[in-house]
Amino acid sequence: MLRLVCLAVATATPLIRQDQRLEILPSGEVQPEAASFAVQEGLTSSDDADITGSVQKADSHPEWNFAVKVHLPDGCKRHFSEELVMMTQNAHSMRSHFATSVPFVCPDSETPMLQMHRESSGNEQCEKSEVESSSGKVCKYNMIAELFRLGPGMEVLDWGAGCGHYIENAARIRRFKPIGLDIVADNVKWGKTNLMYMHEFCMADGQDLSFISSNSVDAIMSNSALKSLKKNQQCELMKNHVFRVLRAGGCAWFGGLGVEGWKLDGFRSEEAVPQGFWADTCLKDLKQIVSLQTLSEKDLFGLEGEAYSLIACKMGNATG
Repeated sequence: MLRLVCLAVATATPLIRQDQRLEILPSGEVQPEAASFAVQEGLTSSDDADITGSVQKADSHPEWNFAVKVHLPDGCKRHFSEELVMMTQNAHSMRSHFATSVPFVCPDSETPMLQMHRESSGNEQCEKSEVESSSGKVCKYNMIAELFRLGPGMEVLDWGAGCGHYIENAARIRRFKPIGLDIVADNVKWGKTNLMYMHEFCMADGQDLSFISSNSVDAIMSNSALKSLKKNQQCELMKNHVFRVLRAGGCAWFGGLGVEGWKLDGFRSEEAVPQGFWADTCLKDLKQIVSLQTLSEKDLFGLEGEAYSLIACKMGNATG
């Protein structure tokens, strides 16, 4: 039985599969259009759909402030601790309702790493990597999007997006604006051609985000990409770029950490970066403006393996 409590209904291309159930959770006053996408043809025809919550119009709030929960197939479990939920809720409460969108322009400068990865290797991998409902990556992206309360109009950077399948899947459900960033030319080319919801897709050396304006991104997502950098490079990226480009109240998720990185430019990570490194060493000087947790992905997502995720929220802007 489909239960609806919404002020707007629209018909369009189905946005989620019929093997999922989607729930709109009330989170303050929002524009009715922010929820209308959830009452689509694909949902209203699905016996498994379950939409609850109320939506109120707020003309003074251009930001669509709501939460969406997607009930994923079996094997994809949520294990959000109270401390983690509280951390992200506190960050969410700091978001500005009047944030101005900043035009996003891909970099045009070359680096040795970019030149190396401009060699064409074909798009077969992107064609083979179509999103499957049982994929652990689908679980991760959708659950993190839920935790961060991502919604329409929010600008979300996927650092090391690969072909872009997983950020696309989450954006299709929640209607945020995904920005893909990858160093492999074929991934970017394929994504630009085949992904419907990708707002922008840049080929860029992710170690340098100087082309992204400060305080311009609502969230950052990344899975199994940060580990390709050496330990000191990971720390420099976090300190010098991630928390600069995030808006106050924005959160970043870096998954698949704690295991050896793959061979990218002739080296492997010198060592798996331990969980304690982030709070005790790398980001200890930012503790006044950054809240963070590192969590086992077995505990967080119910996935097997030794990897952990780093989740960090920018609670304010640095002064002085």
